[in-house]
Amino acid sequence: VVKCFGTFDVFVRGESLRFERRKTKEMLAYLIDRRGCSVSSGELCAVLWENAEDDKKTNHYLQVLKKDLIVSLERVGMKKIFVHSRNQYAIDTCRISCDYYDYLDNKAEGIRAYNGEYMAQYSWGEIQNVWIADDKAAKN
Repeated sequence: VVKCFGTFDVFVRGESLRFERRKTKEMLAYLIDRRGCSVSSGELCAVLWENAEDDKKTNHYLQVLKKDLIVSLERVGMKKIFVHSRNQYAIDTCRISCDYYDYLDNKAEGIRAYNGEYMAQYSWGEIQNVWIADDKAAKN
């Protein structure tokens, strides 16, 4: 279960999913935000490290995060939600329950779940939050 409204979190059997690095959680959050669309390593680096150069050091750290994500998901039997190939990353949206996806599908529980915040701990989430707030106002 993925919670995007408010602060981002992932729950497996009622327990919050733990990561070794906070940037791993942000990487997963961004992939969930992209709703199954593939993201390149360059795009991920630009989002995760806004002012960093796209260099070997940054790309190496992205590989560390990828491994951490795989290990964290394997630990709870959810490895299949992360889809990756050379330089491409995505989430299999059919394998998760997500308040944001429910909102986009106009499900009542998704619309009720929106509390004025979307992935509040990530600056890049503010852009989507503005769209959601405008969309919700238009629906009312």
